[in-house]
Amino acid sequence: MSMRDRIRKYKTEGGAAGMVRVEVLVPPEGRQAIVDLAAKLRSEYRAAQQPSELFTLHKEAMDKFGVRCFWNMKPSATADGMRVVAAQLRKHGGMDAWRLASKIKEVLEHAAG
Repeated sequence: MSMRDRIRKYKTEGGAAGMVRVEVLVPPEGRQAIVDLAAKLRSEYRAAQQPSELFTLHKEAMDKFGVRCFWNMKPSATADGMRVVAAQLRKHGGMDAWRLASKIKEVLEHAAG
């Protein structure tokens, strides 16, 4: 892959996807503040683009155990909804569902503090 192709891929699919380049003139003493703000904005943007761990676990639960465990409900990927997901997995699922429920509980406990 040529350098030009790698740069294009980085800008369209990689770490620079959805970002724009900005050049500004600032006094020397303000440079670090701008660099820090840019890093913060990039981090927040990338975090918002990634599916949350709860969302990923919710999708896994629905894909693997939807009919067996959630035939009469559609719990959300919120913290309260995921508590319901974990309870239903333990009540109606097998050992794999129990393991997934334990993983969900760990994520919820970690998020709570």
